[in-house]
Amino acid sequence: MKREIDLKLLKVIHTLVNTGSVTEAARKLQQSAGNISYQLGKARELTGAYLFIRTRNGMKPDSTALELSQRYQQFIESSINAPDLFHSHQRNTLNINTFPLLEMMLANNICNNKSSDALFRYIFNSYMSNPYERLQRLRKKDIDIDIGNKLPADEAIITVKLFTSDVYVLVGNQHVPVDGSLSMQELRSFQYTICSSNPDYYSDSIEGALRTSQFIQSRKVAVVSGSMINMVSLCANSPYIMLIPNNFAPILEKNFPVKCMPLPPELDIRYDCYMHYSAQLERNFWLLKSIHDAIASIHSYNPQYEVR
Repeated sequence: MKREIDLKLLKVIHTLVNTGSVTEAARKLQQSAGNISYQLGKARELTGAYLFIRTRNGMKPDSTALELSQRYQQFIESSINAPDLFHSHQRNTLNINTFPLLEMMLANNICNNKSSDALFRYIFNSYMSNPYERLQRLRKKDIDIDIGNKLPADEAIITVKLFTSDVYVLVGNQHVPVDGSLSMQELRSFQYTICSSNPDYYSDSIEGALRTSQFIQSRKVAVVSGSMINMVSLCANSPYIMLIPNNFAPILEKNFPVKCMPLPPELDIRYDCYMHYSAQLERNFWLLKSIHDAIASIHSYNPQYEVR
């Protein structure tokens, strides 16, 4: 780096790393988007690095930005007064509410992260899908982190968009078509497994939304389950198929004999995933660090899906 960078710029970079958006960073820091862009330009000049690459899904940090964000976290850690630090260490559990596929992804990263400080025991609660019950559990602090469909807006809750994913079809390896693609006619001939707490699938156009709705309603449903993992296992060992956000394809194809295949061009179905946590956790460095680590672990599977 050319010259030492001050704390104010570190905070801007840290906020951009964790929001992936100039607009959202400006909102959190109570500044204008123009001022955030100006400070980012100043930071680029000081560091000699580009820091962020603008993608269609948001601002993607480079290694220098991540290093500076970590430096800011370390400063905050060292600035915590003794009573708060003691209280933070006394807290040794992190309660998470999320659906089984994300639980599998997070647990896998926790298990394989050899550099983890193991600050918390991670408790994955039985998934609750009702949005108002999820919000109530966050307010009451029964849950620290909630990941899934977007919850209603609440001033006491921080909402972070984790990723947007195209929706694919999951098929057992024994039933993958020879040409590696599926037509609308073939899709309609299969029987489906579905989750009792369906993700919020959508399309980006009115025509697409209509086709999506017609397709989903006309599917031949064979099995309804509360567990996506059970459905994946069923599809791996039967002719049944299911719709799945493609963001989960790497971990599923690694652990099950399945293939995630794109939908026919007539269907454009997408899924958005959000993380929610209490705004009060912003004052707890250790919990906040775990939240940031959870975001990083999800992005590590598909780095092209960045926070907006």
